[in-house]
Amino acid sequence: MPAHVLIANDDEASRRVLRTVLERAGYSVEEANNLETTLARLRAATSPLVVLLDFSYARWNGTAVINASSRNPLLARRHAYILMLLRDETFPLMTAQNVAQMHVKLLAKPFNTDHLLAAVMAAAHKLDVQHGGTLIMTPPQVGEQSPK
Repeated sequence: MPAHVLIANDDEASRRVLRTVLERAGYSVEEANNLETTLARLRAATSPLVVLLDFSYARWNGTAVINASSRNPLLARRHAYILMLLRDETFPLMTAQNVAQMHVKLLAKPFNTDHLLAAVMAAAHKLDVQHGGTLIMTPPQVGEQSPK
């Protein structure tokens, strides 16, 4: 089963581009366009998610998800987080500590498709290892048949 990715971003065009790239690579994708929906999906998830967050949203910030998840041990451990940000963006010390504790992958913008897919694959692998290899978290190869 390919990894499940949650794209949390308030910009519809950004979500659409990310979804297209990830689905073409074989990932299952969900979307959330605000903080409340993102946290609700994280809490309700029946399997671990790779969570793709953007630092600079127009109406809310991806670090709010990281800070909220850090206060919930289940959310902090269960999911793998990737924070997309510009190279010169900074955040408060508490957020930096949460990023470090939760092993959040930082993905510098601008990035290309290969960088995005490598970050998602690494996060998916982290989830697989963390859950004792019970998850198969890599996308299928082009032309590969899924097991029946």
